[in-house]
Amino acid sequence: SESTHVEISAGMAEQAGIRSKASGAGILERTISSYGRLAPNPDGIALIRARFPGQVTKINASLGDAVKAGEPLASIESNDSLQPYTLRAPFAGTVIQRNINVGELAGEQALFTIAKLDPLWVELKIFPGQRREIAPGQLVRIDTGDAQHESRISHIVPQNSGSPYVIARAEIANAEELLSPGRLVSASIVLERIEAPLVVENRALQSLDESRVVFVQEGNSFEPRPVALGRPDGQFTEVLSGLKPGEHYVVENSYLIKADIEKSGASHDHRQETTMIDAIVRLSVERRYLMLSMILVLIGVGVWSFQRLPIDAVPDITNVQVQINTEAPGYSPLEAEQRITFPVETALYGLPKLSYTRSLSRYGLSQVTVVFEEGTDIYFARNLINE
Repeated sequence: SESTHVEISAGMAEQAGIRSKASGAGILERTISSYGRLAPNPDGIALIRARFPGQVTKINASLGDAVKAGEPLASIESNDSLQPYTLRAPFAGTVIQRNINVGELAGEQALFTIAKLDPLWVELKIFPGQRREIAPGQLVRIDTGDAQHESRISHIVPQNSGSPYVIARAEIANAEELLSPGRLVSASIVLERIEAPLVVENRALQSLDESRVVFVQEGNSFEPRPVALGRPDGQFTEVLSGLKPGEHYVVENSYLIKADIEKSGASHDHRQETTMIDAIVRLSVERRYLMLSMILVLIGVGVWSFQRLPIDAVPDITNVQVQINTEAPGYSPLEAEQRITFPVETALYGLPKLSYTRSLSRYGLSQVTVVFEEGTDIYFARNLINE
């Protein structure tokens, strides 16, 4: 285009939210994504049982209650002595299970389950293709949906149920107890940190004239600068050439500058297109018989091609998907969802090339549809599900 730069005053740039920063060295991180759920720390779980069999005469704690160490949970009248005694909390925590009511007999079963909810464990699924690169001590960034947390992998636990993955555990603070066990989370595990002499933020990169560019600011002038890029991560990309350390480049709202340049270029291109169209019309009028002959030839080629073109009457536009249908005779939709559909979907999180899942729970039937990224081999996808 004729215009290779844009002039924007400081006041206008401030009003439009255009921000620049100096380029320089940075740290690139190579990461692996994983998915999992929150769970109580096994060392902070207590199953409270009756010391002597007897009848429950009073309940002091309900499900979800926060209790202090030594706080009464229930009163029980012993069958042997007929004397009442009190069950007390062994430590401060939250009642996450209650399996008894007043008037029932307390035997060997667990009456209460108390758990410390600070801290919680994050249990991440690590599949065979990822296992070689995961080790205790690695930094992990955890996304709980409404907040970001940082931790380190504490240990890796093999699964005994024949599952194709192992569990990587990391500790997450929960002082305000805003997080609860069972919550699904995603995580990014940092495998390697690489020092790069020159990086730019990913949000600063734009595509212009089939090149990757950043907009370099010099005073009130913003110029697109083609750059050769190296290794990327989730936030930064290494710059191999095209930008010098210390030059200021636009990091916020760079698309506004791109739009202004493309608008200027479109006006110029429109003038060129108008001149070209005039020339084509003039040639068509002066060489009308030549144009007519070319049209007849094109019609003939089109008819010939149509007769030999293989056309699928019903083209297959289905994405790469695998369906898991499970019969559950006698199950209501709620039971099918809780006992089959949800556990199956949870087990699928973290599969390589997984795009998304959708499910349907009906009377006696659970159906989970697993959709993979375009280009995934269907036999590879089926083998993953079979595992």
